[in-house]
Amino acid sequence: MMDSTMTTSRFDMSTPSDLIREISENIDDYEVFQFITSYNALLEQISEVDDGLGTSKHDLLMIYMYHMMGEAQNVN
Repeated sequence: MMDSTMTTSRFDMSTPSDLIREISENIDDYEVFQFITSYNALLEQISEVDDGLGTSKHDLLMIYMYHMMGEAQNVN
């Protein structure tokens, strides 16, 4: 278990590239590729959805994803 000083220092990176490098070292490249592929496919699938407020396709997808995550939690 990390103490609060470790948590603070862990996220106190000097540059964004340090954060990107750390993420890259701790993430599966194939899963990232699958995620990007799925993300782009889902954006294409909702390309005709218009909420009338000018919400970006990314934001619409995130709204839906948060909804689905909540539904999954309610089932469990």
